[in-house]
Amino acid sequence: MPGKPGAAAPTNKMPIGTLVVTGQTCPESGIWESQGTPSGRSSFPKGTRMPAYDKKSCVWKLVRYP
Repeated sequence: MPGKPGAAAPTNKMPIGTLVVTGQTCPESGIWESQGTPSGRSSFPKGTRMPAYDKKSCVWKLVRYP
């Protein structure tokens, strides 16, 4: 059965808002924002290890696809 007209095609991408912590493997290429103070945004490719931010372990949130 075809999808609704104008509906987006299914995707295998991780949803915006996905959270990972320092040391975990990046599950999706995109722009990630560190949570906490200070915070910052960085671009990471899928498969890389998520780094510390400001020399501290942190939680990273996917905010945008590349």
